[in-house]
Amino acid sequence: MMKRFKKYGYCDDVINPIRHINCSCEVKNCWWKAMQKRFNHKLGWFPDQITRKAKTTGPPKVFAIQYSGDIAHPSVPAEYVEQIIRSLEEINYKRYDNELPYHTWLLLTKWPNRLWDTIKKFIMPQGFYFGSSVSNQNTYNNRVLYEMMGHINTWYSVEPMTEPIDLMFDLARGLMPDQVILGGDSTGKYQLDLDWVRSVRDQCAEASVPFFLKQFNDHKLNPELDGTVHDELAWDKYNK
Repeated sequence: MMKRFKKYGYCDDVINPIRHINCSCEVKNCWWKAMQKRFNHKLGWFPDQITRKAKTTGPPKVFAIQYSGDIAHPSVPAEYVEQIIRSLEEINYKRYDNELPYHTWLLLTKWPNRLWDTIKKFIMPQGFYFGSSVSNQNTYNNRVLYEMMGHINTWYSVEPMTEPIDLMFDLARGLMPDQVILGGDSTGKYQLDLDWVRSVRDQCAEASVPFFLKQFNDHKLNPELDGTVHDELAWDKYNK
């Protein structure tokens, strides 16, 4: 694991340009459901967070976009999403003009089709990774990213993993993500079976997909599994 990622595991920082009204998460003890009461269930819009954190000068960074909500949630207007993507593109284009490497933007959503419908009109520079958040086989089946593969970098966040998942990589057609990140429920309410983790690890190894094991049922980042730390990140090559 790169030392600068030690706080979040696989990114330098998070950017939260929106806060949506309702969490539709399938995980019963989702931390965001508890946080909603603090924000009175109101939609918040904070586009200045992007330019405040992501600079057009200095070293490239890896930013996770939206951890206090979901930019593709149905409560979020499409024009908000477009403005977010346009702002991220503009920052990277300015960095390109300054002969600086792109920042890397990690988009993550539980509504990948809605997000894709909004952003596929944009030119996606190298630094974008389109992510789908899943926790079990049903959510994976409903949020699979086959349509996006080949058009944009893709990744899966399997967190918290609550049951075994068949990732159904289609090697013949090249339908594999660029990254898989896996983590257990840090509260311990959903116990993570290490055989589930081994299965995902092995599926990724067979398809040559980078696999990052974030945590088990605690907050310790990058634990060993069978004597090995799994900390491969596809975006490392853009941020060295």
